[in-house]
Amino acid sequence: MLPFIPRDRGRQLTHAALALLTAAGCYITFTLTPDLRPVHSLTIGLGYLSLALIVVTLIIGPLQLLSKKRNPVNINLRRDVGIWAGVTGGLHVVFGFQVHLGGDIVLYFFERTAHDGLKPLSNLFGLSNDVGAVATVALILLLFLSNDLSLKWLRGPLWKWLQRLNYVLIVLALAHTVGYQVVVEREEVMTLIVLGLTAATLLTQMMGVAIAMRRRITFSK
Repeated sequence: MLPFIPRDRGRQLTHAALALLTAAGCYITFTLTPDLRPVHSLTIGLGYLSLALIVVTLIIGPLQLLSKKRNPVNINLRRDVGIWAGVTGGLHVVFGFQVHLGGDIVLYFFERTAHDGLKPLSNLFGLSNDVGAVATVALILLLFLSNDLSLKWLRGPLWKWLQRLNYVLIVLALAHTVGYQVVVEREEVMTLIVLGLTAATLLTQMMGVAIAMRRRITFSK
């Protein structure tokens, strides 16, 4: 079996559930945005799904610390959620390039001038796209790391170190999302969703750090 395809039934069920969640999220977005083109609705739905799934990958570890002394290098649930964060995020980028500017990808990052050719966009729209491009690179890298072959080939410590790129990714993804919310004047409920996801990430990460420090102090006594 291909190394990207999970072998055990539990992980297969997890992927099936995440696929259904993705489909449901896209359907809900369609119903909430009836005036938008389908490709625009897909872009919004997949983008927020990817952001939420990235947050979930950062929440799983601290929550597991509540019942375990330490987390293993790899947590299958976290890895599988990360795979779907990569899939939905990648599709968000593909569809997103079809929403504005007639699908001219160059204009998402540059403006065409008569004398200077291409000039980088320095407005919030351009900066948000620049941040999104960097986030996409990080997301793709993490997606390619989320398989048994990469885990085996890179060994535990190096694989774990590379996976910490997830912390950089969440900052970039949030910055990209907030930038676009300002540019397109997104509804207030979407802003509240992002604030909730940010708060959940910060609180669980702080909890994880506090648990780890407390146990380290206990073991040192």
